[in-house]
Formats: sequence, C-alpha cells, structure tokens
Amino acid sequence: MSGPDEQDDFIFRPQHHLDAKWLNPDLQDALHSPEALCTLFNSLLQDREIYFEAGNGLVNAAGITAKLGDSGKYYCGLRILTCTCCDGLCGPHSGCACSPCTALSAEEEHRISLQNQLIAPPPASQVIDDLKWKLDPGPECLQNLMDSLVWEQRVRAINTAVTCPIISQIRRLIVLCNRHLVAVISSLGLARVGARAALRLALSLVRRAWRCGEDADVCSALLQDALDAVRALPDAALYAGAGAANTPKSQRIWAEVVDSAANELGCNVPLGDWRTSICVWVELCARRAELPALLKAADVLVTLPPRQKRQPDNRITLEDCTAPLGPFLRRMAKVPAPNPIINNEPTTDPNPTATYLKITLEDCTAPLGPFLRRMAKVPAPNPIINNEPTTDPNPTATYLKELNIPSGDGLMSVRKAGIALLCHLDRLGTPLLPPLKGFCTESAQEVVSVGVGSISLGMLRIQQVACAEKLALLLTHDGAIYTLPYDTMTPHLVPG
Repeated sequence: MSGPDEQDDFIFRPQHHLDAKWLNPDLQDALHSPEALCTLFNSLLQDREIYFEAGNGLVNAAGITAKLGDSGKYYCGLRILTCTCCDGLCGPHSGCACSPCTALSAEEEHRISLQNQLIAPPPASQVIDDLKWKLDPGPECLQNLMDSLVWEQRVRAINTAVTCPIISQIRRLIVLCNRHLVAVISSLGLARVGARAALRLALSLVRRAWRCGEDADVCSALLQDALDAVRALPDAALYAGAGAANTPKSQRIWAEVVDSAANELGCNVPLGDWRTSICVWVELCARRAELPALLKAADVLVTLPPRQKRQPDNRITLEDCTAPLGPFLRRMAKVPAPNPIINNEPTTDPNPTATYLKITLEDCTAPLGPFLRRMAKVPAPNPIINNEPTTDPNPTATYLKELNIPSGDGLMSVRKAGIALLCHLDRLGTPLLPPLKGFCTESAQEVVSVGVGSISLGMLRIQQVACAEKLALLLTHDGAIYTLPYDTMTPHLVPG
C-alpha cells in the first residue's frame, strides 16, 4: 500500500543482460557499511534498473530505452520489425511493437492494474463537511468517515516509517538481495547459492537486532509476517522428495532453505520471538510433507528442555515451554487418513470345532450317529458377561479426542503438541501398515532373509522383527529386545 505523498516509492525492473554484474556482490560489506550500501544502490540507479517515474521511458529486455506512445504501449523506435503491415519501425507513437517492447507493455499494464486495485477513499475533511448538512447520518456515512480516517493514518504511518534511517537501510538491502537473487536464479546451477546468501543476510540482520536489543518490534513483525505467509501456503507446497524427478528446481531450493533456517530460528531468541520462530519452523516442516521432517519436528517438540524462570525472590524455577501451536494441530487434524491396505490372504474359519462337527455329522452312520446327533441338540450355555470396563483399543485416537487445543493463537505446552503430532503421524501411518501376525508366519510381515550371512540365534525364540537401514530389532517371546547388525549378524541384548 502506498499513499500519494510517499516519496520513496520506486519501480524495480531488473535487466537480465546485467545479471553477470550481480552474481557476486559484497552484500556483507553493504550490511555493515552504509557507504558500500549506497554505492551498490546507486549502481542500480545508474543502470536504470530502478525508476522513480516512468515518464522518461523504461529499458526493455534488449537494453533499449522504450517510451510510452499515443496508443498506451511502449516503443523503442528501432527498425527491427519484419512484418509487412508497417514500415518496420517499432512505433514510435503507435502501430506494431517489437517483442521486448510488447513484453514491457504487458508487464507495465499488470503493475498498473495492481496499483489501481488500491482505491483511496475521499479525504476525511470532505466526508466531515458532507456530514454537517445531514440531519441523521446513517451507519454508511459513519463507516465512510472511519475508512477515510484509517486510510490517512496508514499513509502517514508509511511515510513516517520510510523516512526512518534503519527502515530505509533495510529496504535498500532487500532490493539488493532481490537483484542478487534474480541474477543467480537466471543462471543455471547457481539458484541454490543465491537463496542461501539471501537467507544468511536476512538472518544476520535479525540476529544482530536480537543481540543488540534494537528494533525488537521490527523483528517480531517480520517473524509474524513469515508465520502468516507460511500458514497461507497449501499443504505439501514445499515437498521435494528424493524420488520425485519432476519436482521443480525452485521447490527443491526452498526445501534446502527450510533446512538452513531451522538451524537459526532457535539460537538466542527472545521468548516472544522464540514462540513465533518455533511455529514458523514447525509449519515449514509440515509444508515439506516428508516423514523425516515431521519426525524431527515431533522429536524437537517432545524433547525440548524446560525454560528457566527467575522468581522475585531470586529463585530459579523450571516451567514448560509454551507456543501457539493450536492452528498447526488443527490443520493436521484435517488431513484425512489414507485407505487401509487390503489383505488378500485367504481367511480361515474362526471356529474350527463348529466346522468339524458340521462335516462329521453329515457322514455319521450307526452305531454312534444317533448319540452324536443328540449331543448336537444340547444348547450351549450363555457366555459369561464381563462387567469390567472396556478400554479403547486405540490410545492414539483417545489422546487426540481428549486433547484440549486452545482456540485461536492461544499458548499450549510444546511437549503436548509434539505428542499430538506423533499421534497424528500414527493415525496417518496405521492404515498403510501390513497386518502384524508374528514372526515367520504366512502374512505380509513374513521375514524371508536378513543380511547376507548366517544367523546364530541360539536358543532365542523370536516373536517379531523390525528391519531398519543398518540393523534389525528382534523381540523374543520373553519380552527381551535384541539388535541384529547386518555386518556382524550377531544379536546383542538391549539393556533396560
């Protein structure tokens, strides 16, 4: 949003034929030296990549200055056209345009249409003068007056903010980072370097503000805007699986940026910003939509140590970490569970005794046939009624049902949120698991081979086995757990 009095508004149009100049700018020097920052920003002005007004013409993709013609389009005036409907000139006032000027005109039309969407209301003084002559101003008139006052306050706040030296410096740094990012993305193979450099620069600004205690409100607003932006992303927007060959390159770059940001969001952060940063990181892990990222998020939330709090009498107590993770858990609850795996194994009769009696009685002959038929007529007694309270066979569903999630952005225990995330992962993964029927049985969990050598189990009676990347876990009938490394194929008892 920009008001009519804002003097620092400009048009940023990077020229791709100058990308080589911005592949390796000294952004660290610009961060610490105002003179270096001004030098780089003035370079953008000299190269006409930044305009404060478009009346003197804009530079198209070919590096030629194009001016606005009578038809509302931009023309460079060069004789480069090959069409037969004109004299071969691009413009200069109307007519056909070359490809770079046509693209420039389309971009400017899109930019102007976005600006025109912000329609400024009439001045508040004019609305007040109109209200003076109305005997009974309705709610619509009062709403118009409120909209005008709010608009004028926003314009004044923006004009005040852009004149602040630190805000002006941050804006110029963002423009330089944007120009550097455009240059490296346009160069194949260097997009990853640009994203990491821009991320390190942004995080260094935030860390310096946290360390010095200055511009704390700016850092808080930056993190809150980042949280709102991440929550607005669709599910699995940052998915970049190793097996997905058709994943866009930009999506894989964002996945690496997420991993880099996760290492920085928890370092020496104030309490208020720490809560927002942990929410940003958890939301980013959810947008990755990968099991390792979600498991890492759950592990961090569950194992996060309590924070120290100093009491008025100088005693230090421990309290559980809290964060506004309610929206994240509510979004996880909306993810539907997949359809369960269909078991195609032949089902057996659960009552083999009834099956045997049914077959035998049909083939019975004298002398024991009448006796067996009479025994078959004896009714079975009523089953014993168990009055003990039944337990829910699914503790995961019970925990999620009984979990009290605060409304809105209310604070909740980080450990409880981590346990709830594990429950959601169990809910989503249980339908995909094959049936568990023990060890070496006819089921989908049958173990055919483990490792490459012979297994010396000795007297161990194995009930279940779970195979991992480098070893297998063996569960015996006695309840003991053994590890079986694939390189040695020798079981080792797990203590505890």
